[in-house]
Amino acid sequence: MEEIRKALGFEGKTRRLRSFGHILNLAVKALLFSHNSEAFEDDIQGNKTLDAKAHGLWRWKGPVRKLYNLIFWIHRLDSLTNLLRSLQLTAYSKSDDPVVRAKKPLDVIIDVVTCWLSTLYMIRHALLLKGFLEDLWDENKLEEKDWAIISLFNEVLQHFEHVFITLEGDGQQRKRKEGYIGADGCLWDTLLG
Repeated sequence: MEEIRKALGFEGKTRRLRSFGHILNLAVKALLFSHNSEAFEDDIQGNKTLDAKAHGLWRWKGPVRKLYNLIFWIHRLDSLTNLLRSLQLTAYSKSDDPVVRAKKPLDVIIDVVTCWLSTLYMIRHALLLKGFLEDLWDENKLEEKDWAIISLFNEVLQHFEHVFITLEGDGQQRKRKEGYIGADGCLWDTLLG
């Protein structure tokens, strides 16, 4: 290792990446739930007066939390789950397209505290169900600006998901859901720097 270090000209302790998966997890949690992310944004813009309570309120009443509240109650109450399914079936049955008429209703996916990927999956599924969710509930009404933020979270988290999947792969070639044959988790794809 010492010879490799000398040949490549770097100090190992300063170039070492400890647990990238753990660092990635912390970055995503900070993005989704950090109490200092908005303060950081205001510092960049020169406004250093952000109140921590204001950000806490955003976390509690912000778009992702509103979505979570809505999804939680739909998931918990059979009557809401059945109503969501009924709304979908009614819309599908009115379509002239046989592919749409053959669709099965989707259920919501609720996220879990221990896995940020579940928040991404909840967001993705909610975006698919957006029209039906808007018809279902007014108390946690998600406005267009909320949906725009949720959609942005979806786009950003997809990049984290790609890195995460690459890190957890086993390097084996297999057919991927996107239709190509490839391997995830190859050391040469992961350690570029």
